[in-house]
Amino acid sequence: MQELILNKLIIKPLFFRLVKTGGRSATGRITSYHRGGGSKRFYRLVNFSYVFKDVPFVVVREEVDPSRQASLFLVAYANGFLAFVVKTVGMLVGGVSVCSFDFKPFVGHGFPLKQMPVGSFVHSVELTPLRGSQIGRAAGVAVQVLKQFSRYGTPLYGYTLVRLPSTELRLVNSKGWATYGRVDNVRAKFSQLLKAGQARWLGRRPVVRGVAMNPIDHPHGGGQGKTSGGRPSVTPWGVYTKGKKTRKKGHPTNKFILKKTFK
Repeated sequence: MQELILNKLIIKPLFFRLVKTGGRSATGRITSYHRGGGSKRFYRLVNFSYVFKDVPFVVVREEVDPSRQASLFLVAYANGFLAFVVKTVGMLVGGVSVCSFDFKPFVGHGFPLKQMPVGSFVHSVELTPLRGSQIGRAAGVAVQVLKQFSRYGTPLYGYTLVRLPSTELRLVNSKGWATYGRVDNVRAKFSQLLKAGQARWLGRRPVVRGVAMNPIDHPHGGGQGKTSGGRPSVTPWGVYTKGKKTRKKGHPTNKFILKKTFK
């Protein structure tokens, strides 16, 4: 196992260098403002899908991913594969975890959502089994299991009611998998940049206020002296920026949301 871990040829396919676009499209048009520059980065291919069932893995080392605030673990599976996984609060280097069908209250273990007890906190919850899309992957977040609809014949049979970090109540397929525990780096939301150069290292360019522009450049521009814009905050194209709903009314997953986000 030691030779397998130290072999760089096996670790190398797990990440690749990101190609910077500077917020431009293929034709050179700016499609995303305030992007550009920044340090060179490698993107880690994180194993969010629960492919290896009942195959234990050991944590080799911890890595800091510049593309996300959550820390990562390099793990080695018993079948010889290496992968990056999101670090769970309580997991340590050298620890052993597994994705199995039998629930055991150990942090970092993966189980089907229907096996999770009511009230438990999980992360990396699969919305649809074996589709690769999850919720609850950001640093310090956790999804709480509220109710299991396991009685056959009920209208919501086969679904689990969960509470997202945004207080939204949502139905998720009970056959989907999740990891027991909370994502590490809980204090990530309290981090602050100490100088403007740190933003440039992250690839963020300066932002100019709309009230400091001319009327032709922004709806808030123009006026004599310092003005507040004279209208609710909008984008350069006149779309409201504070309170406007951005979710599509006919989205196919709207039927799974029982309670909207309350703020």
